[in-house]
Amino acid sequence: MEMKWLFNQRVIEARKSYKIWIKFCRVDGQTSLERRFGRILTSDNPETQAFDEHGLPTSVEIEYSDNKSKPSRKRFPVNCIAPIGPKNGSKLLIISGDNVGTVVKHVKTVKDNVKVKTLDDKVYTIPKNQVCAIELQP
Repeated sequence: MEMKWLFNQRVIEARKSYKIWIKFCRVDGQTSLERRFGRILTSDNPETQAFDEHGLPTSVEIEYSDNKSKPSRKRFPVNCIAPIGPKNGSKLLIISGDNVGTVVKHVKTVKDNVKVKTLDDKVYTIPKNQVCAIELQP
């Protein structure tokens, strides 16, 4: 999945408070990171464009572990990461559709769909590929 949703204005607002869980897909010269997980860090001024002034993919700061004792932080281009789907009971961010940028809570996964609950206790089902796991910045 392309990460263009990351630059939607409502997602940008959520990025000010929530870390977004990602997985590394392909990282040039760092095969040890492939299939590992990390979190896009919160930012007071998140990136707003998918490409920089030179036409290269924008980079975001990610906290990750590559089997070392303490987590590392480094900027990675958005074309080498992908969102992580729902985790049981976790908070999720809707990343596509009419409710993009909305924070919901995971209730149940049924095949390719996720039952979610909004902050005002409305429950509905959406495709699993329209959400990603997040965590509140402590």
